[in-house]
Amino acid sequence: MSRTDVPRTIIRNCRLVSPGVDEIGAAIVIDGKHIADVVTNGAKIPGAENNFDASGLIAMPGFLDRHTHGAGGYDTTDADPAGIEVIAKRKLMEGVTSFLPTTLTLPEPGLAAAMENVARFSRRNSTGAKIPGVHL
Repeated sequence: MSRTDVPRTIIRNCRLVSPGVDEIGAAIVIDGKHIADVVTNGAKIPGAENNFDASGLIAMPGFLDRHTHGAGGYDTTDADPAGIEVIAKRKLMEGVTSFLPTTLTLPEPGLAAAMENVARFSRRNSTGAKIPGVHL
């Protein structure tokens, strides 16, 4: 077990694309929720409790969408509080791990309601892309 008491996971045989890196046959070592190491093709890969063969797949960092009005049929400024959760889940499906919900030009009460929906989601978000801030 890893030091975080979460089983170690190895993603093997992936094409790893990251700034300055394009490596076929790489492995990614994950301890808990964090990448502990990247192993290039041909190097010794450590043991792990969980192994995932990513042959034919590409691993790359998640994207940051810094200007998005919505997704999944919802807009950031919709009155429906469930909309932000739908947007966050849809963004994650697109490879976006963080996004800035972007508002429309609205009177102050509409903007305040949108910010409350974003804040409520951010306080309880356990699934979906993260929201580090808003584009107002």
